Amino acid sequence: MNPYQVLGVETSATPEEIKLAFRRKAKECHPDLQPPEKKAEATEKFKRLTAAYEAVLSGAGYSRQDILDVFSHEDALFTAVYAIASYWIYRLLRSK
Repeated sequence: MNPYQVLGVETSATPEEIKLAFRRKAKECHPDLQPPEKKAEATEKFKRLTAAYEAVLSGAGYSRQDILDVFSHEDALFTAVYAIASYWIYRLLRSK
C-alpha cells in the first residue's frame, strides 16, 4: 500500500489536507490512547501511518514515484521514522 492510501488522501492532496488526514487517523490508532489488549495492533498501525506521513511530507524536491519507491522499504523506514517522530507526534496529540 502506498503512503497516500495509508493516509487516505489523493496524490494531489495539499500539505494541509495531508496534515489533517494524519491527525485524524493518528487519534484513532495512537497506542497511548488504546486499551492494553489493542496496544500492539495500534502500534503497528501507528508506525505505518507515521512512516506514510513522513514519506509524503519529506518528499519536497522528489517525484511522487521516488516517494513510493522509498516507502517500499518499509522496515527500515518504519524504524527510523518511528524513533524520530514518536515524541513529537505524542506532543502534538496531547496539545489539542
